[in-house]
Amino acid sequence: MDFYYDSVNMRYPVKGSVTAGVFTFSDTTNEIGVVIDDHNQVTTNFAGSTPQGFRIIAEKFEGSFIYDIDESVWDIDEYIYDIGTAGIGTATHLLIHRLDSTNAVNVEVWASDDSVTNYTKVFDSAIETGDVWSINTLDASTSKSYFVVQFTGTHDVDCGEIVLAQKITGLYRQDLQQTKKLIHFVNLKTNYEGGEFSNKDNDLKEDVNYPYGVLSETQKGYLNSLDTGVYGQGKSFLMVKDSVRKWGKLKQNISFNEIAYEYYSSNLSMRFAT
Repeated sequence: MDFYYDSVNMRYPVKGSVTAGVFTFSDTTNEIGVVIDDHNQVTTNFAGSTPQGFRIIAEKFEGSFIYDIDESVWDIDEYIYDIGTAGIGTATHLLIHRLDSTNAVNVEVWASDDSVTNYTKVFDSAIETGDVWSINTLDASTSKSYFVVQFTGTHDVDCGEIVLAQKITGLYRQDLQQTKKLIHFVNLKTNYEGGEFSNKDNDLKEDVNYPYGVLSETQKGYLNSLDTGVYGQGKSFLMVKDSVRKWGKLKQNISFNEIAYEYYSSNLSMRFAT
């Protein structure tokens, strides 16, 4: 059982593409399908024959404000280039959710510590087919401040989520008393004064509970990584179990009971889109 989650903490998507290591802004996409919310619905069509994608900032971002600039107004253009200070995010995989599981368009991933220049290509390949969720391994684990994901060649693909992720693996042997149930997911609509005026049932959600009677110290570390990377950040993740890929969230944080020296019991409670 494997988990993939947004390890870059993707923020501030900006439309554009990279050529020869330089990022250029663009308005060729209307909306950007990136993992900013909990939905995996198709939101963006990338189509054409020129590179088309978006740049994101990793981790925390601290922008430059006018009152931080000491130069005269005539020198302000020097600071437009420096949009602020970004953190560092690390990714090992690229996840893409598509409407068509057979659409094997070519995708590039570029990374840099500069918002505009010095981008290095860390992925360039036709993406995986066979499932609407495409899982692709970057050329190497990459830690940078800025990432660009772009479609190249002749492409026409409808995307929902695009995630730069890390993989957590090695979680298996959950107890046989695992439980699953389908639940209705209700949206409440309110007016500007806060009063409810309608509600709507969305697609069913699936609650899954995996108890672990005995975990080694190593397996506990895997669950800790999942808890830190996902639950504490309020993020969704992609779970792959028995070749089935599901998009979901942790319902609660993961706790442990020590049942013997360096052996633990725990419980993994999750909710998935159906």
